[in-house]
Amino acid sequence: SGEESDDVIVEEEEEEEEADDVIVEEEADGTASETEELTSEGVEELPDASVGELIARKRELAAQMAQQQKREETVREIVEQQKTHKQVLTQIQPKFLVPDTNCFIDELNFIEQLAETAGYILAIPLVVFNELDGLAKGSATPANAKQAEKVVQHALASGMFIEDCFKKKRLNVRLLTNSGNLLNTTTFRLQDSSSVQGNNDDLILESCSQLDQKTRKQSGSGSILEVVLLTDDRNLRVKALAKKIAVCNMQKFLKLARVTPT
Repeated sequence: SGEESDDVIVEEEEEEEEADDVIVEEEADGTASETEELTSEGVEELPDASVGELIARKRELAAQMAQQQKREETVREIVEQQKTHKQVLTQIQPKFLVPDTNCFIDELNFIEQLAETAGYILAIPLVVFNELDGLAKGSATPANAKQAEKVVQHALASGMFIEDCFKKKRLNVRLLTNSGNLLNTTTFRLQDSSSVQGNNDDLILESCSQLDQKTRKQSGSGSILEVVLLTDDRNLRVKALAKKIAVCNMQKFLKLARVTPT
């Protein structure tokens, strides 16, 4: 019976050894499953890395993914804001045409044609009217005598045209003050220009800007501009655009308005 008990002890020890083997195998299986999980996360390019390195890599990838998701959410928020933001539209429907001095000197026949065209009001800035009066008296200093004579003649003709319009009480020809008021007489030629700094071009722009503020209309989510500055002076057009004043050269406007000069 003593030998039998020894056999039992030996069998128990063997069973313990087998149990240890099972524990080792389970530990090995756990390491393999975690490695397989890491491999499935996209780190198969590091087959020789240790388990610790693989775990660190997994955490790094997770952090990068979280940052990417945050960026995508930010983009979506911006897109939604843009969708809800109302777009402001500006339409130009010419009604008040404001010619500068050079339009009278170089293209008086076009201005006369516009004055005969229904639907428009010719708003002549007082500063332009007074400048034409000065040019008619020979105040300009062109490079040559021939050009000087041309300027004087065209200035005289422009002044006579304006005076004639008021004598005939034409409702579509008005003088325009710096404050944006329209006059139906040439009697009042003086105005306070102390509030406007700059030259005659700046006074013309101020007249347009003030008239625009008084005549601009709202339409839905936008506005309608009825004042258009007519000039062939590129620098003046640039200044006008900077002040958000509608501007066009004479030839282009005639084409757009389908007006045929006589």
